[in-house]
Amino acid sequence: MRAWLSVFFAAWVLWLALTVPWQPLQILAGALVAAIAAFFVRPLLPASFSGFGPVVIGRFLLFVPVFIVEMVKANFQIAWIVLHPRMPMNPRVLTAKTRLESDAGKMLLANAITLTPGTLTIDARGDELIIHCVSPTPEQEQDPNLLLSPFEDHIRRFAP
Repeated sequence: MRAWLSVFFAAWVLWLALTVPWQPLQILAGALVAAIAAFFVRPLLPASFSGFGPVVIGRFLLFVPVFIVEMVKANFQIAWIVLHPRMPMNPRVLTAKTRLESDAGKMLLANAITLTPGTLTIDARGDELIIHCVSPTPEQEQDPNLLLSPFEDHIRRFAP
């Protein structure tokens, strides 16, 4: 039941975040849609999943600003590349090894990288992520794990 409630509240909070300003009918519709989603998603979760506790939620909320800052920095870097007269791109495909062990953590890391402009996670194999970079720094080319470092330590706190 706790896992179902966790999925329900996560879906409902997402619904509420996307439907501001709130009206009573929207809040009720969101609860109904979240309940239906939780009903269908719960059987897909691992048997060991017992829900999100307050510590996990708090640690995730601490990750969100880190992700936003990295996304804004990457937007400026890509804008500079696009607006530069010579378009100084140096596209590369790099392979980085993650220290995350859980599938959920690896999935979140891969998606955070993909949502950051200029990078795209092409594939995930075991503990390796294959990442396309529009213009990696020389340091990132030397050590591709630097691509993961802004996110990995934070994700490790709530999805090891």
